[in-house]
Amino acid sequence: MRLTAILLMVACLITALRVTPAVAQGATSRKTDAQLIANAMSAAPAAISKDATIVVVEAGGKLRTLRQGQGSFTCVPDDPNTPGRDPICLDRNGLEWLKSLLAREKPPEGKIWFGYMLTGGSDASIEDPYAAEPPAGKKWVQTGPHVMIGGPGITKMLDSYPASADDTHKPYIMFAGTPYEYLMLPVQ
Repeated sequence: MRLTAILLMVACLITALRVTPAVAQGATSRKTDAQLIANAMSAAPAAISKDATIVVVEAGGKLRTLRQGQGSFTCVPDDPNTPGRDPICLDRNGLEWLKSLLAREKPPEGKIWFGYMLTGGSDASIEDPYAAEPPAGKKWVQTGPHVMIGGPGITKMLDSYPASADDTHKPYIMFAGTPYEYLMLPVQ
């Protein structure tokens, strides 16, 4: 009985740690700002990331600026809640999209965005933008280096791409049918 209670407490603690944005910051806070900046900059070509603003996602989806840039892109370091590396750099419209996703609000209307993830990415689901873990019986979706184009209704303009990640080496639509949908374009 005592062992069962201990195991249940450990399971509850692990579950609580995996699903809260604050956990990402707990793991992220162990890295120095310089390490986080270097990691975030790895998401895009140096010509883009050298002038980018660098932010980190903190508890509650709030963004904390690590470095103010002069360019039109903002880069975010790796999400420690995923099994792979996945820093991202987004243009101004992409940053608004990210803020909407973090706040679980509808993204701005009529704004097409572009982003880089040149170290690849790990996603719990290609259907559910809020998934913290893959659905039962499924694995994390691992993608290689890619760029992204998104915005309201973009997939209606690009209806020849599949809404599945059967082959992450070919273009596909991520989060199809949601306000957060975008086109994944592998670069290798």
